[in-house]
Amino acid sequence: MTSKFVSVDVVHRMWQLTLCLLAAAALTSLAAWWDDRMLGYAGVWIKPLKFQLALAVQTGTITWALSQLDQRTRQRAMPRGLWLLWFAVVMFEVGYITFKAAVACPRTSTTARRWSLPWVGCGASVLVLTTVWVGACALVQARRTQWPPLMLAIGLGFVLGSCWRATAVAPWAPAVTGKNL
Repeated sequence: MTSKFVSVDVVHRMWQLTLCLLAAAALTSLAAWWDDRMLGYAGVWIKPLKFQLALAVQTGTITWALSQLDQRTRQRAMPRGLWLLWFAVVMFEVGYITFKAAVACPRTSTTARRWSLPWVGCGASVLVLTTVWVGACALVQARRTQWPPLMLAIGLGFVLGSCWRATAVAPWAPAVTGKNL
């Protein structure tokens, strides 16, 4: 009987995605070295570089956590549809930010911003919710296997860390108003 879930292969694919993001970060670093255009006080390539590195770290961390799960739990934690959604969101987020840097466009037209901002927000939500889901699956496995410390740390780290990140308000960040959107 064929399972609708991805087998252990998902770990291999996610490692490949992590390496691709790191390669993109290396190319972006070269672009930053070669292209001296500035956007305010920073180079235009700094934001894409930060996105690429952050998503590489997040994808690599989730991949490592998935490799710690048993096969059954791994298949539930990252089914094929969720892997494809993760891949699409990462590619959209990195592609969008990198494109904006390539054309040195800090603010797009109002129509383009109205179209893109909800998609960027949905993408960020997918990344956070997927991290919470993988953490919840790790906690289920931890409960089944009498709470081994590593599995408990993975589960709690992903669930609590993602919830904190999603709800945290940085006191040093400026207030979001209609003027600075």
